[in-house]
Amino acid sequence: MKNILPELSTSEFRELKPAPIWGGNILIDRKDIEPLKEAIKEVVQVTKINCFGYFLFGKEETYYHISRYPRRKYSQLPDDQELEYLLKEISKRVDKRREVEPLSPGERFRILTCPREGYSGDKVHSIQEAREKLGEGIILTPAEIFTVRYEGEGSLIFNEEAFVVEGELKDLSKAYSLAEQFKQERFSVENFRTLNTRVVETKYCTAPDIGY
Repeated sequence: MKNILPELSTSEFRELKPAPIWGGNILIDRKDIEPLKEAIKEVVQVTKINCFGYFLFGKEETYYHISRYPRRKYSQLPDDQELEYLLKEISKRVDKRREVEPLSPGERFRILTCPREGYSGDKVHSIQEAREKLGEGIILTPAEIFTVRYEGEGSLIFNEEAFVVEGELKDLSKAYSLAEQFKQERFSVENFRTLNTRVVETKYCTAPDIGY
């Protein structure tokens, strides 16, 4: 396993191959969440383009964020044009405003992780507990993962409570450590210095993506 954090042991994390960051947002009201979920499922089935995204519940607005999830085990990664088309078709079905997220290089990161231990564990940590472990200077925002993967006649749906962790790259080790403490199997991290995103597997990963 590649050691990307000097203060953490080499056995704890394995970084998979990176991909360029891409993000798009659909601004919605809370009442539009369920109709949007249905629209996502319909569009994935028609376009055959996988949709990886999450609802972000900010203080002033709610939106659905689509990103390039850089896990290659089950399918080829969509290119920018496919992702923009996916964003457009979903937003059209619910008649909501969309925007492609501008890329601004900087010394910051964004991580999507879950409070539930593992994929089916009974223990769920609170966002307040996460804040206490991370300390000051790192922003946590409640989120809900909603991803749809095309599988022929049907789709595989993953829907899970989550939170987005954002901060300066100098504090990246704290976010990695949080994922390890919450016993995550894997998580995605966006590095805005390199403008790359990657999946990171932890020592709790039960099915590592060897070769990717």
